Order: sequence, then structure tokens, then C-alpha cells
Amino acid sequence: MTGSSENLYNPTIFGKNLFPKLAGNSDHCIVNFSFHVSTSRGFLIVSFVIIVSNVFLVHCQSEMIIRYWMISTQENHDQALGANDAALETLALPQNNSITLDAEEVFDTEITGFDILKVKAFQWSRRFVYFYVSPSGYFYYYWTCIVSFGILYNMLAMVIFIFDDVFINHFYHWLYFNLFFDCVFLLDILIQSRTTYTFDGSEVKNIQMTTKNYCKSFRIYFDIASLIPIDIVLIFNSTISLVRMVRLLKVYRLNDFIERAQKCTMFPHAFKIILLITACYVLFHWNACVYFLFSLAEGISEDDTNAFGFSYYKVFDPRIPTCSKCIELEAIWYLSYFRFVKWELGNFSREYSMSIYWSALTITTCGQQPYPSSSPQNMLEVVDTLIGVLVFATIIGGVGSVVTQMNEDVYDFRQKMDGIKFYMKYR
Repeated sequence: MTGSSENLYNPTIFGKNLFPKLAGNSDHCIVNFSFHVSTSRGFLIVSFVIIVSNVFLVHCQSEMIIRYWMISTQENHDQALGANDAALETLALPQNNSITLDAEEVFDTEITGFDILKVKAFQWSRRFVYFYVSPSGYFYYYWTCIVSFGILYNMLAMVIFIFDDVFINHFYHWLYFNLFFDCVFLLDILIQSRTTYTFDGSEVKNIQMTTKNYCKSFRIYFDIASLIPIDIVLIFNSTISLVRMVRLLKVYRLNDFIERAQKCTMFPHAFKIILLITACYVLFHWNACVYFLFSLAEGISEDDTNAFGFSYYKVFDPRIPTCSKCIELEAIWYLSYFRFVKWELGNFSREYSMSIYWSALTITTCGQQPYPSSSPQNMLEVVDTLIGVLVFATIIGGVGSVVTQMNEDVYDFRQKMDGIKFYMKYR
């Protein structure tokens, strides 16, 4: 060591210089260490501790470097082996035959077409069993529309068989349509039992809870009562078609469709007008059938145009004149019979057209009808007049509300335009 005596007694300087010298020349360090033992025992102990600690640190660093080097060498070796294996597996012979290395057998199951079909069938069956319907969705809206058509069909069809031509030619077709719409009503029970509802601000989609909610409502009683198989009676007695009136217990579904259609339609005013026309036509249709029933009960007159009841003499088959070359005036009187085409209509067309005409004029209180001549005719006329007053008020009120709402929309638009013009002028 070449330092001064102060440096020898300074532990910091001695610790910094001791380890490199120890690593560089071990014999020289041992001589210096023996020399300083005789000088101070305390300095010897401190120096020994510093030497041991530095040697331990160097040893740890060396082990860490060796460990990292071995790990990196092993990784490089594994990568090289993997690259060689991949090259050998993809190597092709001149005969285009690939060389494959022997490996452990791995059994991979392939899904065949039948297995895929079973999986799809399971998924579809699960969707069918656990499906639910949202009342704000399009499916529920269109389904309610179909149910409403079934209700209107029953309203119109159950009374029209008072006409003989319809009863003779279309009775069995009517039974088939009845069976179809009965199936629709039966399926409607399932759909309503899966219809979600709102509870505490959240939509309940659990099918058990939706079914319980449907069973607690009044709708289930109407739905079950409307599916009573009364059509069996028609097999034994086909003249009492009014037994289908129990199907009208589902008329509340028609109200559901109207409420949703008013929210979804882009033409609410036109929809209200169509709804009013439909309601009036159903009422006219029922009243026309009642009028023809009274005519059958009292006997149909063939030649009396002033009779209160129906008469074929009031409704002629239309005759369409034909065009031909000009003829002399003297020949017109005896050729006029051959100068037209007679359009022969069936009895139902004449009967229904006359009955619906009488019904519309009577209910709307337009008059211009023959006076009743018997007590049943007077009673029918009075009832029709009372109904007509209500219908007339309904028509006027419905049309008036539509016109008023349209005027309000126009007034609001004009008011906004006036405000915009005022702002653009005085801004």
C-alpha cells in the first residue's frame, strides 16, 4: 500500500481501496493486513468486516450474472430446437411427400353435421322454452295486430250467416277459419304469460314471475272463457252461429292494439279516421243483419217498394248500355231491349247491399226510409234512432277532435315561424 498513515486509519478510504487491491494482488493484501494488525486491533476488525461484505457482494453479483447467462442460453437452445422441429415437419421430399416426426397421439374430436344439428336443436328448444316478449317490441305489436284481426273476423262473420247464400256456400269454410283463429287465441295465452312487466322501475323477464303476474290479472279469465269449444254445438245445429259471441271477450286485445298503433304510426290523424270508419262499419254491418232478420220474420215482399222490410223489387240487377252504330229513330223503340248488357248479381249481393244501405241511413238519422207498419218495426226503428244519435255524436266528436288537433299543430308551427321572423328582423 502506498497511501499515508491518515488514509490507513480512515475506514472509508481503506474500504474503497482494499477490495480492488485484494482482487488484483492477494499476496500484497495479506502482507498489508499483517502489518496493520500490530498497529491497531480495532482497525483490523473493521477492515475484516468490510472485506467480508465486499467479497460477499461480489460473490452474489457473480452468481446472478451466471444464472442469467444460463437461463438465456437455455432459451436460445429451446428456440433453436423448436425451429429445427418445424423445419423438419414441413420439409418435403422430391415426391412431394412431407416428413412428419413421431409425436404423441392427440385425439381431437371433430363435430359432424349431426352433432351440429343436435346443438342447434338444443339451442332452439331452449329459446322456445325460456323465451319472453317485451310489450314495447315489434313482435308483440304485430302479434297484437293478428289477434285484432281475429276479433274483427268474429265480429263480422258470426252474424253474416243470416243470408242463405253465405250459409249454403261458405259454412264449412267458416268453420276452418274459426279453428285457425281459435289456435291464434290459444297461442295468445302463452305469449301473454311470457310478456314482461315493470316492477320498481325494472323490467321483469323471469318467465315464472311473468306467468304468475298474468294469472293474477283479469285477462286470464276472459282468455279462458273465450276458448270454450262451443263450435261443437254447430255440428248438431248449424243455424245458431251466435254462439261464437263468446270469442268477443277478447275485445280488450283490440284496445291494446289501438293504443300501441297510435304510438307507432306516423299518421295518427289518418289512423283515427280509419278507426272511426271501421267502428261505424261494424255497427252498420250488425244492424243490417238485424234488419234482414226482421224482414225474414215478417216475410220478404217481392213487389212492394214502400214496404219497411227488404224487397227484391227495390234492388235491380244493373244493366250496362252498349255502344253501336247510329240507327234510325223509328227503330229505337223495338231495338232498345237488345242494346244493353244485363249484369246478373246473386241474391246475397242484392240483399246485403240493400240492408247495409238501410242500416247506414237509419243509424246516421238521414231518413228517407219507408215508415214502419208494425210494433216490431217501430221498436227496431226506435232502437236504431237511439244508437244513431250516439253514433252521430261519436262521429262528429271524433272528426272534430282530429280537426282540432290538426289546427293546433298548424297554429304551433305558425307561432314558431312568427317568432323566428321577429327574431331575424330585430336581432
